[in-house]
Amino acid sequence: MNNIACSHSSRFFSCCFLALTASLALVSTLQAQTCSYPVTPEARYTLDSTTADSSGNSHNPVNSPSLTYNSTDFVEGTHSARRNTAGMQLNDGTFLEDGFITKSLSMYIKPSTLTGTDQVLFEEGNAVNGIILLLNSSGNIQLTVESNSGIRTIESPFPTDGNWHQVGFVYDGNAAVNTSWIYLDGYPVNSASSVGNLSPHIDGGGLFEQFGQAAGAITASQYTGQMDEVTIFSAALTPKNMLDITSCGGSGGGAGEATVADLLTEQGTMECGSDGYLVHTTATTKSTWRTVDLITSAYTQSDDNLDSTINAIGYNVMDNRVWGYNKEDGDGSLSVSVVDNVGNWTTQIIGKAVDLDSLSNLNVGTVDDQGRYCLSPSTSGIHTVQVVDLDPASANYLMKIDNFSVTWPSGQTPDWAFNPIDDHLYAINYNSSVGSDFPKLLQIVVPVLDGDASTMETATVNNLGIALNDGVKDVFGGVYFDDDGYFYAQGNGTGFLYRLDLRDVSGSGFNNANTVIIANGSTSTENDGTRCLSSTVKPPTPLERDFGDINALGINTSLQQDGPRHAVIGLSGSVTDLMIGSSIDVEEDAASNAAATADGSEEGVSFTSSLGDVVTATVSVTNNTGEDARLCAWLDADADSTFEAGERQCSTAADPGGDFDWTLTGGTGNYYSRFRLCDLPGTNTGDCDGPDGVAGNGEVEDYLISYNATAATITTIRLDGMRPDQILAQLDIASMSSQQLFGLLSIWNPEVAASMAEASHAELAEALRNHLDPDSDVTTAALRWETVEENGTVGFYAERRDSPDSQWQRINEKLLPGLIDAPLGGEYMLFDPEAETGQNYQYQLIEQEAWGTQKTYGPYELRLQ
Repeated sequence: MNNIACSHSSRFFSCCFLALTASLALVSTLQAQTCSYPVTPEARYTLDSTTADSSGNSHNPVNSPSLTYNSTDFVEGTHSARRNTAGMQLNDGTFLEDGFITKSLSMYIKPSTLTGTDQVLFEEGNAVNGIILLLNSSGNIQLTVESNSGIRTIESPFPTDGNWHQVGFVYDGNAAVNTSWIYLDGYPVNSASSVGNLSPHIDGGGLFEQFGQAAGAITASQYTGQMDEVTIFSAALTPKNMLDITSCGGSGGGAGEATVADLLTEQGTMECGSDGYLVHTTATTKSTWRTVDLITSAYTQSDDNLDSTINAIGYNVMDNRVWGYNKEDGDGSLSVSVVDNVGNWTTQIIGKAVDLDSLSNLNVGTVDDQGRYCLSPSTSGIHTVQVVDLDPASANYLMKIDNFSVTWPSGQTPDWAFNPIDDHLYAINYNSSVGSDFPKLLQIVVPVLDGDASTMETATVNNLGIALNDGVKDVFGGVYFDDDGYFYAQGNGTGFLYRLDLRDVSGSGFNNANTVIIANGSTSTENDGTRCLSSTVKPPTPLERDFGDINALGINTSLQQDGPRHAVIGLSGSVTDLMIGSSIDVEEDAASNAAATADGSEEGVSFTSSLGDVVTATVSVTNNTGEDARLCAWLDADADSTFEAGERQCSTAADPGGDFDWTLTGGTGNYYSRFRLCDLPGTNTGDCDGPDGVAGNGEVEDYLISYNATAATITTIRLDGMRPDQILAQLDIASMSSQQLFGLLSIWNPEVAASMAEASHAELAEALRNHLDPDSDVTTAALRWETVEENGTVGFYAERRDSPDSQWQRINEKLLPGLIDAPLGGEYMLFDPEAETGQNYQYQLIEQEAWGTQKTYGPYELRLQ
């Protein structure tokens, strides 16, 4: 005999399979597994080739059931069952006939069809007092309860994936209001206030089919699918009880054993990240979800899979899901939502939490770091805050465990959040009916939550004063905290996102002078916000951000200074669709230094200088958005550490890059510059016309340039045509040695010279002639210029291009030395053999300065005659 053992890591029980024989002849004598349930079952039917009750209570069928057993597709034990010609009638004179106040049932089913007819799963009683669980013709799991002809029916969609699922119900006549719940895969998915407790009901009852009359006078067909592991309890199971029972089922570990996951496991979880989450509703729409970057207010938006209205959301760190209140139904049911890594949201509605069924106005909500969900109305007056346990490991999971009283001042207080620094709740209250009222910051000191809902403690509400410093009046329905104790609040009417500094608050210590506007978002009729307080990393969502990095008195860079910041959307590696240059650096927060190099390499801007202390910035832009973009540039030309309106230049185009010129008035020294690129106004955009504040998708780059003025003044520049023989005669090459000719060729044409080290005098002279006249037109262009003053000039390079749209071509690879002994200037000549007679060209001169910098002169329009 082969011994097979199975254990599950449930908090309350484990399941064990007894020894199995390898002989098929002994299948009919197999003993059922034994499970230790959190509540002792009144009856249990394993359906492992037997219809007997394995609970020890001998509630065996009173008829002769005819079932077909399946040993290759089951959930627990060794088999599942399907009705053949007769189901299981279980009423025996007391069982399924006695009156009851509480009852629960769990089973696993795999339907063969979900449409066409009602199919009975479980039934007891009659059309006066009874209860029936069935799959209805619409494909929903349905529970109907009738007590003394009072009827309640609830239903919920059954999954269409064709897999095994746990279903069940709980009837609780001991609740504040008699309540029935439908369960699916371990979770309540619908509930309703039930009729009175069920009186004794003499009639048939059982599994797979209807035996006599049924509650609601329902006439239903036999269930045609597979069923496994049916347990009936005389108690009202808690949500945790039911979840643990589901955990006992189907781990998929044995041959033929099907995997059954609980409802929220199938939904998945999300990553605890630094973004905020906003559920957003307008007057004409259902709720949509936004994943919000709290620094730039950039967001991605998504509908979820349900057409519902959700409020009072809170991020639960105990299971990494966002819980909320189902405001649309207003019946005490809760929502559970998650977002994936690309911004798509899915929501599951969970049936009424115990003792919340009679409450319909719970629109203020948050979850603390222990999974305690605090729900309250938002209107003025005294309210009871309901506290629900959302810790999946708790025995009180999904149950009301505590309450406390809060008194809201006049007006609206639509959202609150826990501060991780002091563990108090904070909210913003606003009374729109009083014209002189401004939004007030409230601190709510929560009493100790001791898990005793029978006593009522009172929270202390402290008014810390006016929350904002800009005179705005608004209702703030979405609030968040970050890990440092900054409090973020988004206005419903204005859309403004504010940051309040609550890092070190005690009583009246709050100072609204430190409140800053993060961004201007979108408006909403109502919204509610939350964020994971355990965040240490930013999740891999499409939202990133970019900051400036100048650290200089008078120039704003940090968030506290409302410095420049951009949303970076769709980042892949170091590339996005809209950026300065060909790559972008992103940061979690602003970093700065005096050299403006704190946030990494920035390569989108190059600087040159020319006559009259003019500095030119050449900006390259990557724009793959398909739309025009806006580029604004500042250079602190007067070196007063302020970016002024007169120092700004902007361009709007599909490619807004190019040259921007400033005339420096601050003399020799260091100058700061700032460049901002953003998309045009619309979703996720701001304004990059100013050097500070938030802007839309794009980038900001900061630079420090060092300027040392020189006095090299160019008076004339021309392009002359000369005969090659004339040039060589003026150079008197006939009197030069072969070594001197080789040196001259090395300067003019290093590539040719590299192969002529051993060449004769005549061969070197011919090579010089060919260099000067490569097209044999007996004309060589000579670029001449004169300077009247030089200071610190080491030498010159010259460059040519055919048109403004073409690239500059360097004429001399080696520097043409300056006249060190001629500070009053001199005359320079450089040959350009590639220039053709009769063509127009642009030339520019690049002065190499002694301190390592360069200045550019030009461009000059010249024609070779």
